[in-house]
Amino acid sequence: MTDVTILLDGQPVAAECGETLLSALRRAESGVRSICGGRCACGTCRVAVAADWAARLPAPSRNEARLLQVLPGAGPAHRLACQITLNQETAGLSFRLDTPPTRPRVTTSDPSHMETPS
Repeated sequence: MTDVTILLDGQPVAAECGETLLSALRRAESGVRSICGGRCACGTCRVAVAADWAARLPAPSRNEARLLQVLPGAGPAHRLACQITLNQETAGLSFRLDTPPTRPRVTTSDPSHMETPS
């Protein structure tokens, strides 16, 4: 049963009151990532909320705010989908997926840079 409709990149997504944005996005097969499984520990479910919605959502929890502070490129409009609980007040919430950039992986096949134990 659809209680609310949210907008991902302008496209409607059906959601149920009381579920997290992350749950609704998973059910819609949006491709949202969540390495920690929605425990507010990784930041991979980051979304960018439309400017007119940023101030209308409840303030981030202390844990969410701390995590957002250390994510590269996160700003005031960014939130974690696992921390937004949907209800009638969030009907029409407009946002886009905004996975934080990952650190580049450095690999080399040249072992000369490695220290040898003395």
